[in-house]
Amino acid sequence: MMQFCEMPCSDESYQQIYESFQGLKHPLILTPGDNDWRDCSDPLGRLASLRSRFFSTSRSLGKTTIPLTRQSAPYVENARWTKGNVVFATLNVPGLLVRSVATAPDGRSLTFLANSTPDHRTPFEERWAGWFVTGSPGGLRHLGNATIADAHLPTAAATPATSPLATMQGRFDATGYLSPHSDVAAHLVFAHQMHMVNLLTRVGWQTRVARADQGAEAARATAAALAGDFVDYLLFVDEPRLPAPVKGASGFAERFRLRCVNCGRVRNVGHGTARCVGVSAILAPAAVTRRRSSWPTNAPSAMHSRASWAANISAALK
Repeated sequence: MMQFCEMPCSDESYQQIYESFQGLKHPLILTPGDNDWRDCSDPLGRLASLRSRFFSTSRSLGKTTIPLTRQSAPYVENARWTKGNVVFATLNVPGLLVRSVATAPDGRSLTFLANSTPDHRTPFEERWAGWFVTGSPGGLRHLGNATIADAHLPTAAATPATSPLATMQGRFDATGYLSPHSDVAAHLVFAHQMHMVNLLTRVGWQTRVARADQGAEAARATAAALAGDFVDYLLFVDEPRLPAPVKGASGFAERFRLRCVNCGRVRNVGHGTARCVGVSAILAPAAVTRRRSSWPTNAPSAMHSRASWAANISAALK
């Protein structure tokens, strides 16, 4: 809200936006973004101001309103409502995302040609639109390193291609940047890390809410229900197979590996081997792409089985 309006974090800005929303013909249900309060100099004060201004009633914003069921104070910005046979909900839990958006030569976003929020499960053909990708991608077809010259042509499309790029030097003035690289290895790690952080946030948040609203037993059940998805993502379940090794040109992978404890160790997970979670696991095409149904319930090494990981994480969250 604040980011797109390019307005300061102030009560005056909030009031101006509130009045604009109230003038809309149709119902509007708002959920705050991190730019609306978390990135302000006084985040908790800003959040309190948002709550008192935008979420003080049990109805939506707009000239025509609809009823909402709000969470109890102080989390009144979280709401649910029903339309037909569908229940909708908002949840104010700021997270992180990576965007893949087709781009014009002048930098404009062309969301109607390619627009996704990829993580490590996303097909490579849908990743990195609007990004430079440097290094050797190992034959990966992706949407990086390309712009759409004329988005209004009937034939305009964001087409995956294998487009190696050693460095961004010569593409633009990189003087003010930390590196002339946009390393393919860093892209792969970044996509995994962003959603991993969101899952950590989700597990912690929902467990704490369950404990506050329903008690310790509900918190334990919530943690147990969420642990499976958490562990699946942690262990790269459903990651597309790399056709060949990828290699960056910036030294990122080497530096990352030095900071990772035991990244080179191979551990038994039941059906063969997989590397510890780290850059090796992300860049190695030999690692088997696992589906949820393929995880064994009786792995030879119970410590590293999916069920054991999930149980350990669930216990830690109790």
